[in-house]
Amino acid sequence: MLKKIWRSIGWSILAAAVLCSGELSSCAAPLDSSIYASLFGSATRHASDETIYVVGHMHPDSDAICTAIAYAHLKNAMGIRCEPRANGTINRETAFVLDYFHLPVPEILTNAAGKQIILVDHSSYDQSVPEIQHANILEVLDHHNMTDVRTKTPIFYLSAPVDATSSLVYMIYRSCGIEIPREIAGAMLGSILSDTNNLKKKGITELDRYAAEDLAKIAGIDDVDGFYRQMRNAFLNHEGMSVAEIACMDYKEYTMGNAKVGIGKVVCKDKKEYAELTEAIRENIASIHASRENKMDIFMICIVPDHGKEMTLVFDGKMAQEVIEQAFPGGIAGDHALTFERSKSSRKKFLVPQLESVLANY
Repeated sequence: MLKKIWRSIGWSILAAAVLCSGELSSCAAPLDSSIYASLFGSATRHASDETIYVVGHMHPDSDAICTAIAYAHLKNAMGIRCEPRANGTINRETAFVLDYFHLPVPEILTNAAGKQIILVDHSSYDQSVPEIQHANILEVLDHHNMTDVRTKTPIFYLSAPVDATSSLVYMIYRSCGIEIPREIAGAMLGSILSDTNNLKKKGITELDRYAAEDLAKIAGIDDVDGFYRQMRNAFLNHEGMSVAEIACMDYKEYTMGNAKVGIGKVVCKDKKEYAELTEAIRENIASIHASRENKMDIFMICIVPDHGKEMTLVFDGKMAQEVIEQAFPGGIAGDHALTFERSKSSRKKFLVPQLESVLANY
């Protein structure tokens, strides 16, 4: 029933919420795709003739990059001139996906001042391109909590509790009746597989799952598990990287109350690498923090093995020890480190909320 409804024409923003909740019985019939195209293009169709840049968060992952590529392509199909951009160097997993589908790596956008911008996979000044406060933000597509981005005029803002932003872009393609080319479908598939751990993350939405299944068909990926294993092997390959590069390859910054917090995440291929990298990052944490342009009140790297229940938080900063021990009780404290059994390691659903709950009182 769900597939028949989906294939009819497309869904509105309401459909995303319905798909996420699984409630289908009370839905009205979908509108004509031209109406959705008008809605999804409304914020950018009347923008100036200057190019619009679609860009994700700092230290971009596959969702940030592939969503930017896919959404820029969709906008161009609507007759709106857009180009994807990267907010930093891409990681090895993303490089594999782009190379597999023969897609070029987006250029890095180093300054957003005065430019027309669409933000994807984030809505935070802390994680965005430098000078984003002086850009003309036209749209936001995200699946994180709402933060501090402000605009002078109404914009198109689509945020939903899906597991990958590319799932929202897939919904827009289908709602507007726009064809998804093979390489764009492959990029979005890689994005969804990355953010959902090959569709095995707890609580994955039906929209994520259905989008991945359909995109795999379009992209010609018969062995999705095998494709994901190749992605994962690329992601876990740290060969030739410095300790600092490994520590900050997946790093985001936040403002929590009056504190600046930086959180990186390192996933190790096995327990041996987990032990080695934990010690190497712990020994160098102060110098890694000092080398960064933005100094944090709490600078924290979460280190986990790909398979296993351990987790170590290695940290630096004037508030770090006190706050982290309050936010994550029950761990074994060490020098600049806290180790405990892992139940969750997600920044979005675990690390950030735990820290925010403590820092709200500072």
